[in-house]
Amino acid sequence: MSDSKKTAHEVMAEIRQRYADNYWKAHHEHELNKRSSKLRDMGRKGGSVSKRKLWAQQVAEFLADEFSGYSFKEIWAAIPESSAPLCIEGDEYDLGVYRDGQKLIATNYETTAELGDLGYDTFEKKYFRPARNTGT
Repeated sequence: MSDSKKTAHEVMAEIRQRYADNYWKAHHEHELNKRSSKLRDMGRKGGSVSKRKLWAQQVAEFLADEFSGYSFKEIWAAIPESSAPLCIEGDEYDLGVYRDGQKLIATNYETTAELGDLGYDTFEKKYFRPARNTGT
């Protein structure tokens, strides 16, 4: 067999490689198109994707409901430190919430994976006050 002829195995490997290259190229282009389409739609609507944190909204609603007669400072002081997080039922999973100084930190209660954190003022102004005012 001469060097110019390829075996069936080599031909199939080349076909698989070309297919894989084309697949990933098409997939990448599709993802870019989706992303630019989303950005284009946001531009048309004159806004952006909401930056509100769902977990923070759920925590604020819970605290506003459970501790309606207390001030925010009293509620903040009652949120436990990291050793024993407060468990709050969430829409998709239970949240573990605790304080670390002037930060409120949320985790997935079962896996302890951190979901995010918010400062004292941000949580009070953007999440807790609106939750208390709507009476949810």
